[in-house]
This record gives sequence, C-alpha cells and structure tokens, in this order.
Amino acid sequence: MLAKGYVYASTDKGSVDTGFYHDGQRPGDAIREWYRRMTEVTVAARATIARHYGRQPRRTYAMGISNGGQLVRWALENHPELYDGGVDSEGTYWPPGNRPNALTYLPVALREYPKYAASGDERAHAAMLRAGFAPGSAFLWDFNYRILWDGTQRRYREEVDPGFDGDLAAGVPYCRSGTPNCDADYDYDTRPKSVHDAVRRASHSGRIGKPLITVQGTLDGRPRPAAVAQRHHPPPHLR
Repeated sequence: MLAKGYVYASTDKGSVDTGFYHDGQRPGDAIREWYRRMTEVTVAARATIARHYGRQPRRTYAMGISNGGQLVRWALENHPELYDGGVDSEGTYWPPGNRPNALTYLPVALREYPKYAASGDERAHAAMLRAGFAPGSAFLWDFNYRILWDGTQRRYREEVDPGFDGDLAAGVPYCRSGTPNCDADYDYDTRPKSVHDAVRRASHSGRIGKPLITVQGTLDGRPRPAAVAQRHHPPPHLR
C-alpha cells in the first residue's frame, strides 16, 4: 500500500476487549466512544500525513468490517467532511427507527436455533425465517450460534440494558430459554424507555453524507432490514 502511494491508520473501535460494556458512565457510552475514537484517528492520520509529507491526502476513505463497518456508516453520516467515501463490510446496522435491530432478532436465534438443531423442528425454523434470517442460510446457523450470536447479544445488551440480568455481567453464556436472566428470552420491546433511548444514542440516522458501499453476503446469517435500508439510501448523487 505504501509503495502505491497510500497511507492508512487502523484501529479496533477504540476498545480492545470483549468487556467494552464496562466503559462509560451510562448505557450506550462505550459505543459512542467508538464513534469518537473513529473521528479522532481520522483527524490524527490526516494531520500526521500533512506533517510528514507536507500536504493533505488527495482522498480519504473509511473502511471497516463488522463493528468496524458500523463505525464507517456512522462516520459518513456524522462527519462526511472528513471523508471522500467508505466501505462498510457486513457492518452492524442500528436503524434510526430503533428496530428491527440486533436485540430484536438475536434472542429469537438463541431461543429457536437449539430446537431446530436438535430435531429439525419446523416451527423453530419458521420462527428463524420470520425473524429475518434468509431462506437457505440454515447451514450457516451452527457457526453463527457458536461464534457470533450469543456473545453479540449478551455484550450489546449489557451495554445498553445492564439492568436486565441484575448483578451479572453480560448474562449467562448459551443459556436455554427459561433460565433466569437468560438473553434467549430477552424482549426488547418490553424494556424501559431508558433502554430504547440508549440504543437510539448509538443508532444510525440514515443521512449518509458521502458515497458508501455496503458489502453483505446474501446468506450471511444475520437479518437484513431491507425496508429500512431502502428508505435510508443516500440521494442519487451520492450513490
């Protein structure tokens, strides 16, 4: 990259472990810090380039995967003046309407997938599809259940709704429905307004200020809120 005239700065969201929910003074603060650190590393990188090379970069692009993709989308919504465009690769999307979001569909996956895995339960399979998981994606569900869904649900939920599981920190890993304080039984819609406010603080607006390319697998194993995404496409001159 350097030989081709590129310079890059890389960061891991601004937090470096899975216990990010311990940070901040109130629910949602840790995610808000990710956004602030993204802005800071961009400003610092541009200043470093100007100081070292004697001129500003000709183009600045933001690129990220997973939570990093979430940061790219937020950056282009909130600080488009810093970038010429961005690439969001399978980024976590928090829609401006507050739902559907990860906390509405992941509990369904944690609750229904074990039933489907154990016996091929057709009702559990249908519940997964209703939650938004793509038809034909079932062969990916075991990997996502073991590697992604459980930890993502518990940690994000702890960040915005620490009161759900009392004194526990990020719940009970891989608990089955009916277990006390189990995230498989989490019902976002019935949680207090303060929880929804915390999610809203960390959500995207849909007002994308620079060109954005989003890369998402058709069978990626996580729901795609197509109606929400379509409603918040950037205007034609930014596509």
